[in-house]
Amino acid sequence: MTQIPIVVGESVKRIIYFSSVALFILTGVLITMIADLIKKIFFKSEIIPHGKAVFITGCDTGFGNALAKRLDSKGFHVFATCLFPAGTGATELKASCSNRLHVLHMDVTKDESVKKAFEYVKQNLGSYELWAVVNNAGIVKGFTVDFSSVDDFRDCIDVNFLGSVRVTKAFLPLLRQTKGRIVNVTSAAGELPVPFFTPYVASKYAAVGFTDCLRFELDTWGISVVSIEPETFVTGLTCPETILKNFDAKLKGFSPSFKEDYGDDYAASFKDYANLVFSFLCPKISIVVDDLDRDLGFPGGKYLSFTNQRFQKSLTPAREKFPGNTSPPVTAPRPSFGDALEEFRLSSLTFELKVVVFFTRLGSVSGILLSSISDREALALKKGRGHSWPSGWIQKLC
Repeated sequence: MTQIPIVVGESVKRIIYFSSVALFILTGVLITMIADLIKKIFFKSEIIPHGKAVFITGCDTGFGNALAKRLDSKGFHVFATCLFPAGTGATELKASCSNRLHVLHMDVTKDESVKKAFEYVKQNLGSYELWAVVNNAGIVKGFTVDFSSVDDFRDCIDVNFLGSVRVTKAFLPLLRQTKGRIVNVTSAAGELPVPFFTPYVASKYAAVGFTDCLRFELDTWGISVVSIEPETFVTGLTCPETILKNFDAKLKGFSPSFKEDYGDDYAASFKDYANLVFSFLCPKISIVVDDLDRDLGFPGGKYLSFTNQRFQKSLTPAREKFPGNTSPPVTAPRPSFGDALEEFRLSSLTFELKVVVFFTRLGSVSGILLSSISDREALALKKGRGHSWPSGWIQKLC
């Protein structure tokens, strides 16, 4: 009998391919949900806060301030450092928290200040052990490379990167004794380039690289290293009024020829773009505090947190708002917001694709299974990096 060959069309092949991919992802989601259920049933016990101290930087406002309150309420001995110990945030901590919480001054850019804070902690630990150091202090300065001074780059690096290095090096002797953990609050901007805020992004890339290297190096000592990478949240760093005010101040300082190169509409376009991004700021900083609390409280500290609001979708209307300058250039092409935003959109999609591939290979979209993986296996899977993102596409899959 003659067999009739079956010809499969391209559309059928695509359907089969995408169905297989969808099934693979859904399988990972199902494993995640089952693992989450098992964890809730069998891993309810958290680290007992009694006898444990936590050192937190950047507690004037935002994540640090909220985390200090949370940990104090749970019974931890908290050392909350503030750049302004007489400021509103520090005063509020003193008034609302127990006597277990110590508010002390520290400037992460000053070696001597970090050393004094370390000595204060040593003298006031008493019978407590230093369980964790949370490097949370950060700043935002500068815009594009052209609109940023070298001092903007230097200041961002000094706080966001070298600040964590100084504090980590100072407190490592105590952490080696307790086999504690280091939690670095970095940023999604340390993984994905966010245009027009270059000094901040560059410093966060450095902070993420530092954390990744540190994670491997300290495994020998039994010290866990966790990176929490928030996306866009409403904090003191992301105040729209302050950022736009700083932009206006930068613009006034430039020469007429510089302004001519960029065009009259550049400032207005940038502000429209910035306001669009600001509209995606999430006010629920408790999402990040929950992640920090979890990484401090559960045994092991090897957790990946993906609650991703894909704020990059803002780039679609932004692309329409900033189609680029199509008029003939006088001497050289003027900067095109459209081109830059398109590059950002493509890089964000590439990044998200890598995320999906990583987690599907791991067999868990949210990475909850990491808590049951051995130390060496977890290291090989880049353990301890968490993305604190408001809500979104991976979370909605669950």
